[in-house]
Amino acid sequence: MKQMRMNYISTLPIKSKLLAVIMLTSTFALVFAVAGFIGHEWFSMRGEAERDVQTQARILAANLGAAIVFEDPEQATRTLQVLGSLPEFECAWVLNENREVLAAYRNPAAPVAQLQEIPVGKSQFSVGHVTVSKAVEYGGEKVGTVVLRSKFDFIWGRFKRQVELAMVILMFCWVAAFWLAARLQRYVSGPLHALLEGIQQVSFKQDFAVRVQKPSEDEFGKLVDSFNSMLEMIQTREAELRKVRDELELRVAERTGALETEIEERRRAEEALAAERDRLAITLRSIGDGVVATDCVGRITLFNAVAEQLTGVSSDNAIGKPIVDVLRLRHASDTPCIDLVGLALRDSEPTSFGGDFVIIGSDGYERLIECGGGPIRDKQGHVVGVVFVFRDVTEKRRAAEELLKASKQESISLLAGGIAHDFNNILTAIIGNLSFVRSCAPELGELAVPLRQAEEAAIRASELTRQLTSFAKGGVSLRRAAHLGEIIRETTTFVLHGSKVVSTVTVAEDLWPVKVDVVQISQAIQNIALNAVQAMPNGGTLDVRAANVDAYSATQLGLRSARYVEVSIRDTGVGIAAKDLPHIFEPYYTTKKSGSGLGLAVAYSVVRRHDGEIKVESAPGQGTTFHIYLPAADEQPVPEPGKPEEPVAGQGRILVMDDEEAIRMLATAALSRLGYEVETAADGAEAVELYRKAMVQKRPFSAVILDLTVRGGMGGGEAIRRLRDLDHNVKAIVSSGYSEDAIMANYREHGFVAAVEKPYRLQELSRVLQDVIAANGQSPRQFQRSAAATE
Repeated sequence: MKQMRMNYISTLPIKSKLLAVIMLTSTFALVFAVAGFIGHEWFSMRGEAERDVQTQARILAANLGAAIVFEDPEQATRTLQVLGSLPEFECAWVLNENREVLAAYRNPAAPVAQLQEIPVGKSQFSVGHVTVSKAVEYGGEKVGTVVLRSKFDFIWGRFKRQVELAMVILMFCWVAAFWLAARLQRYVSGPLHALLEGIQQVSFKQDFAVRVQKPSEDEFGKLVDSFNSMLEMIQTREAELRKVRDELELRVAERTGALETEIEERRRAEEALAAERDRLAITLRSIGDGVVATDCVGRITLFNAVAEQLTGVSSDNAIGKPIVDVLRLRHASDTPCIDLVGLALRDSEPTSFGGDFVIIGSDGYERLIECGGGPIRDKQGHVVGVVFVFRDVTEKRRAAEELLKASKQESISLLAGGIAHDFNNILTAIIGNLSFVRSCAPELGELAVPLRQAEEAAIRASELTRQLTSFAKGGVSLRRAAHLGEIIRETTTFVLHGSKVVSTVTVAEDLWPVKVDVVQISQAIQNIALNAVQAMPNGGTLDVRAANVDAYSATQLGLRSARYVEVSIRDTGVGIAAKDLPHIFEPYYTTKKSGSGLGLAVAYSVVRRHDGEIKVESAPGQGTTFHIYLPAADEQPVPEPGKPEEPVAGQGRILVMDDEEAIRMLATAALSRLGYEVETAADGAEAVELYRKAMVQKRPFSAVILDLTVRGGMGGGEAIRRLRDLDHNVKAIVSSGYSEDAIMANYREHGFVAAVEKPYRLQELSRVLQDVIAANGQSPRQFQRSAAATE
């Protein structure tokens, strides 16, 4: 509350405060004067009343001496009765010498103890009255006491009139003081208000040119003079400061512009430097080369991610270490480790070190690399370090070797393919004629046995052409979905028959099917298994396993992302020397005295032409393991039809096109004997013309047999397209022992309804013709001939 009052007072204007001070002072003075006057009047009247009572008491005391001496209460009472004419006296008592009441006026029952307490010769004031005790003497001796009590009523009336008069005077003086204070405060608050307005104008408007009017020569005048002088000084200083400020602002603006330009240039430079650093970092991370930088003493200052991968050392561990402790290089010729810093500083410009180098990783793994380097120079051209760049060329060299090997095989395969084609035509004539003659065996008697033996010998000779064909084009002629499990078991059992080698065959129960030429894949496995048996002349173990490889595992093995079936063939033989290992798949490369050098080359060619991969692991004395990866097939295998034992008779018109006259003559004789009407053509153009004439003459052919490859003329591929232009329902059978177009494997996509592979027997050809003619335009089952199983 007190704080609130103080806050309220502090908010009042100066004239109100000044008026309040004057009024409070005047009021206090007036009240004090009136109070003093009233007090003086009160005490004066009371003293006067006390003196009157004491005078009356002395008169009574002078008249009561004898009555007290003679103990005469009646006389004393009569003496007191004179007080009846004085109404202001309330009561009186006469006490003897023993302070006992002798007589009383109006209050005889007053307690003696109270009367005795009143001092003699003194006055005692109480509420509304005064009591006086006076000694009574008689003969100069005190003989008693008279006590007289008087009321103040008669004083109060007069005192009240005095107070009322004093209050009227007080109010009049207070009003006069207020009027005078209101008039006089203007002489004080006016100059102050004028000074305040000047201060506010200076404060709010910052107008130092303001001057306050001087009201007088007193202190206020001096204050105004001081204030005006201060304003003048401030105005002068403000002008000087403004001038200095303007100059300073001009300088600051100029300097700020220069700084902004400098900052902008520095920011651009920093951004360019940061961008350059980012580009360098991204470049170093992105490039496929290892980059290492060192100072002049060979301590590493930069180590990129590829360098980490090739060395097996992290950048954090490499920075600050000598380069010879981290980047261990040697020449491929097994020379000691190289002084890289010395090589780089040997030439003034960056250069390749030349030759092949081997980098040795922290795990001991060695990689073939190309390496180069050069000095790092500052702006003054001083050498401040060395930078090295190296690239892993292990896979590149391996791919180059694979390409060279494939190129060699391609060259030889051209020769092998031509030989196989010609040899197949010859064998087709031989086997076909022998089959034809054997079909007449009941009429030939004892000649049947030699003819059978001759046919079997010719069939065994056809195996050589099959290997040449497989080597030439990988056996893509007749592929179908098949399970490798049974092929592996049959091939392994056949190869190991009669040897000292024990085999274990493990095939996954859920092994995926593959789309392969069963005969050629069997031949590839047979060649690898036979090579393993020859490596274990004193016996051993051949472990053959077949398992599935999913797409993720395939990528980990370096294959494309697809499903594969893996066939691993591991022996416990003598192993392969490191110098021979890169050449084992080359044609005619062999370390055996009696070897032909075609077995592994054929296996390699067959697997690659099936879109597969073949890998080998071997070391002298530790055996050899071959891994064959073949793409898994989506379709399931279908049962293979049984092979015919005897030629099947039939009827209908047959057109045979082949560039070998012996085969045309064989077809005419053999098919005619079986009941067919046969016409022949030497190439596709002649066959198309004969087919057209037959359609015009209303004597169409029931089936057409087309040789796929015709030298110097139209082959079966072009002929079937023209025949289908003449007759969309033509029933054409493709025949070949060699195809570089893979038409044999996908004959239906090219318009053929069946396929028969050279060399073929009469039984096989007759069965295919019977199926094609009986199918009434529908695609019959494909016939495949297995030379190994042919009798």
